[in-house]
Amino acid sequence: MTIQNPLPFFSIILPTYNRGHMVVTAIQSVVHQKFEDWELIIIDDGSTDNTRQILAPFLSDTRINYNYQTNQERSAARNHGIEIAKGRYICFLDSDDYYLPNHLEVLHNIIAAYNQKEGVYYSLCQFEKDGKRTNIKPMGKVVGNGIYNVLNKGLLLTNSVCVTASLLENNKFPVHLSIFEDNHLWIRIICQSQLIIAEEVTNIVIEHSNRSLNYSAEDLDKKTKKYMQAVNDLFYEGKYPEIASCINEDQKRTFIASKYIVMSYEAFNLLSVKLVYKYLYNSFRTKIIQGKILDLLKLFFFSWIYIGIKRFFK
Repeated sequence: MTIQNPLPFFSIILPTYNRGHMVVTAIQSVVHQKFEDWELIIIDDGSTDNTRQILAPFLSDTRINYNYQTNQERSAARNHGIEIAKGRYICFLDSDDYYLPNHLEVLHNIIAAYNQKEGVYYSLCQFEKDGKRTNIKPMGKVVGNGIYNVLNKGLLLTNSVCVTASLLENNKFPVHLSIFEDNHLWIRIICQSQLIIAEEVTNIVIEHSNRSLNYSAEDLDKKTKKYMQAVNDLFYEGKYPEIASCINEDQKRTFIASKYIVMSYEAFNLLSVKLVYKYLYNSFRTKIIQGKILDLLKLFFFSWIYIGIKRFFK
């Protein structure tokens, strides 16, 4: 039986752009939730394909709210959804991913277990590639308010996030950023509240096989620059006073250094010695992370040999 409630417990915001061939699976995964007290807000961000026609059969369900806007990119689409959401808790879903049937039920149960405490609630996700499910992304036991987990254990995946609606009244996705914009918001909110984790897999992130076919070292360097600009915007521009009282300088530098290490591995996979060394240098210059020294030395001394051999036999 479908629950009729003018003020749903959950609002799910699903932005989409020219994903008519993918979005059906995402919508069906919401419709098939065991916990039924929800509304789905679809923000069509200026699609020029058949998205509107594909969605038409779903709109007879009064819980599904379709909204079209001119193309303004993902953050603006999500913010639009937040503005019209009626739910007490707001969840998110990308149009090429999907929820498992237990997603909202697990979140509802942990919200109840914590007496509806304001915060960022989080469940686990699993990755899927070519129809096969692979890694589960663990977060570990929450330390303090959870900032340690986000900065050291791994950034949050938006499909797994559910936020108390009141915390989004004065906190929105930064529309001036095209990368790191989601965790830019989650970190700010956690600094004002608490991260609460449910150790259950409830959603699937699709890894597309063709995603990296045309990805070059130049693309990686552009992405890295944008990423670090976004991190600088969060940590050092003085826009967010909650950050200063929540994250100390050592934590900031450790986070930045670790991200440069990640980028150096991406450069390694793209056979770019120049970028491997550039990112390793930036990592060392920012902060030497004790537990990463051996990995850094391996990359530093052996990357040029490995990459040279790979290029020779390419």
